[in-house]
Amino acid sequence: MRKFHFRLQAILDIRRHQEDQRRLELGAATAECTRITGEIEVRRELCRRTLTEGEPGARLEDLGYRSVQAAYALRLRHEEATLQKELEQAQEVRQKAALRYQEARRAADVLDRLRERRAAVYRREQIQEEQNKLDDIVMSRRMGHGSTL
Repeated sequence: MRKFHFRLQAILDIRRHQEDQRRLELGAATAECTRITGEIEVRRELCRRTLTEGEPGARLEDLGYRSVQAAYALRLRHEEATLQKELEQAQEVRQKAALRYQEARRAADVLDRLRERRAAVYRREQIQEEQNKLDDIVMSRRMGHGSTL
């Protein structure tokens, strides 16, 4: 039996490669969103601890300490707001990367399904051809035996 050859295999390979590239881009964008989210959580936790716990050994009634504490908390909130804007931009990039990945995957899947359908047709044809050959062999043996009787 001959081996199945898909004529569009090179294009399918290119599309699978593009899909892999888009998956990597999506992974990088997701990692960036995760990193920024982590940074935001760190800032929130630092701000919470600064305002509730303070510095060990610091006198909470000290006004100078309180003003430094408030300034630090304000800076942390400002950094959090900046990171929040970065996160929004990173999420937009991630969303676009997800769309590009879905498109690349869809394009590769279309060719993959076509290859599978053509391979199934090829296998059916090969089985039919093999069956026809076997039938011919059987018929030729019957004919050969029938004429000698």
